[in-house]
Amino acid sequence: MNELKWESKDRADQALRATLHTLRDRLTIEEIVQLAAQLPLPIKGMYYDGWIPRIGQCYLKTWNSQEEFMNNFSMVQI
Repeated sequence: MNELKWESKDRADQALRATLHTLRDRLTIEEIVQLAAQLPLPIKGMYYDGWIPRIGQCYLKTWNSQEEFMNNFSMVQI
């Protein structure tokens, strides 16, 4: 929060949520669950928030560059 010069904890929480969702949307279902198992409970809630798993759906998305990843991240409102 301090490094970004954000005074609002809510804004930092929104950035964390956007980061988690961007990562989650790139992983397979198995990887999503494996990563979640490593997270503390409050962060795990943020990570799973809004996720609806669908059998047979492939979640794996790839980005060709850091810029492409950041563009995807910036589509999530912070």
